[in-house]
Amino acid sequence: MKRGEPAHACAKFAASQRLDPAPGTLLNLSECEEAVGKLADAWRHVRETLSQLAEDDDRVPIARQRAESLERRVPRLIVELDDGAPKDTRLVLDEAEVVTPGQELVINPGSHVVAATAPGRARRVVTFRVSEHERLGLRIAPEPARTEAPAPVAPGLSRTWAWVAGGVGLAGLGVVAVSGSILIGKQKAVDDHCDTNRRCDAFGYDAAQDGQRLEPLYWGGWIVGGLGVVTSAVLFATTKPSQPRTQVSAGALPGGAGLSVSGAF
Repeated sequence: MKRGEPAHACAKFAASQRLDPAPGTLLNLSECEEAVGKLADAWRHVRETLSQLAEDDDRVPIARQRAESLERRVPRLIVELDDGAPKDTRLVLDEAEVVTPGQELVINPGSHVVAATAPGRARRVVTFRVSEHERLGLRIAPEPARTEAPAPVAPGLSRTWAWVAGGVGLAGLGVVAVSGSILIGKQKAVDDHCDTNRRCDAFGYDAAQDGQRLEPLYWGGWIVGGLGVVTSAVLFATTKPSQPRTQVSAGALPGGAGLSVSGAF
């Protein structure tokens, strides 16, 4: 302390007090803590010193004067529960001291942290600073309970596309049915109007040409129909039902197929 190194001296006084407690050491520790700005610690220790000294001890006036001076200088804090805070909210000051709501606390000048926790609620932390002589009131509550928001889904939209895929599949199969029926007729005409060497009259030749033009439509219908039916089945199996808002109708027509979709997606 005489060399002007109070921080180093505080550590030595504190170690000495732990090893061999004595009111004189405690009084010196209080003086040291006041020098480094730990006014609350110094106030508590000088009060503890007074409780240990005899009334006729010549150090009593010194300790009493220091206690009165520190009492006027120490910052004070009152922490209250904010509106909506659960009754079982736990308040902790500087990650160490449990705080009773409404209790006046004597704290050191500088930065501090108050944390509020409660079962089912997220932890809220408030950081603040106080100066000498300051009296601070703080209201705090844990964070509101977090509710897991469901993943955004559009069941109506998914089911709509299931119906659309099914309609397309049915339309494709309708194309298969119509074109297949026509192909059978064309094949019969070819068989009747062409010989075994594929020599045909005009009617048989036209039937063979029509059959060749219909074959891509026939096989395309199988592909579209198969994909549509499978896609529809998968969508129906993996999505939730909703109020039907879309109507889909499909049908086979001579020479092709029709698909009708009406309503809102």
